[in-house]
Amino acid sequence: MKIIEVLSKSEIKHFHQVPHHVYKKDSNWIPHIKQEVEAVFNPDKNKYFKHGEACRFILIDEQENTIGRIAAFVDKRRSDSFKQPTGGIGFFECINNQEAAFKLFDSGKKWLLEKGMKAMDGPINFGEKDRYWGLLVTGFEYPPIYSNSYNPPYYQSLFESYGFQTYFNQFNFIKPLDVRLPEKYIKRFERINKNDDYHLESIDKKNLSKYAKDFCEVYNSAWMTHDNFKGMSDEQAMSMLHPAVDKKSMTTKVLQSYAMHPKQLLRAVTEYHTHGIDIEEPQDIPSQPEYSGLLSPWMFGMGILLVGLIAVFVFSQIDNAED
Repeated sequence: MKIIEVLSKSEIKHFHQVPHHVYKKDSNWIPHIKQEVEAVFNPDKNKYFKHGEACRFILIDEQENTIGRIAAFVDKRRSDSFKQPTGGIGFFECINNQEAAFKLFDSGKKWLLEKGMKAMDGPINFGEKDRYWGLLVTGFEYPPIYSNSYNPPYYQSLFESYGFQTYFNQFNFIKPLDVRLPEKYIKRFERINKNDDYHLESIDKKNLSKYAKDFCEVYNSAWMTHDNFKGMSDEQAMSMLHPAVDKKSMTTKVLQSYAMHPKQLLRAVTEYHTHGIDIEEPQDIPSQPEYSGLLSPWMFGMGILLVGLIAVFVFSQIDNAED
């Protein structure tokens, strides 16, 4: 087996083909969107290259089959915030073979050592924590959540055998839309709905700067206790909402399509504060047999990927009377 650094177009192609080999018998699997993954490694599209660097590797067996992949990266703003300089590995995919997996881990470790790192965190993303972050250890019976971790159960053993240990637990939740909400939530809604201090309002696309500030207020409050969280700026929020800021962003394009229909954008507000504002990404991507991971323009036109802004109430702030 040999490790090859990903540099050429052919090697990039093999990098994206590895998951199709690993998950070929997994009917639940849906590939990540190739363009979005590739954007992570494009300095023109990923702002983390301003203060970091990344490298990719693929693993070839004796029959010249590509049987694994891995990426390694250093975020210089984040690496020195730990007790020891810490880099990251991610986008790991591999057949069920410990020797192959360890060769991939070793390649990431070697590259990180050369960059002055003393520890290796993974699997993580060379970017924000909202995607490609963590290792799935339960919930394999469900299809993957868009841009979130999905992997075979044997990955946990490969990581732990190499020496990785759990740093923190991250939870994703699934709520079937045809199942009634628990009664306590319905009662809370009915109580809030009668309170004149709360109301839902449609977002006015002529006043996006105000809603960008609202988004930052809620988002930053929710994430401020997490390690190395730097906070979202008003400008970053505007880049998601305003077409003039980032015309190339896939998320921006989809958000703008919703912004053209303001009644689809809601926020929960009181007289003084915005209490909840959330980006919800419906899982309407086709299943694996129909979807290769390559997002083409017609998929936008057909509405394969839509992003809506829906209201979310923070019930815990007004829950004392009931609980």
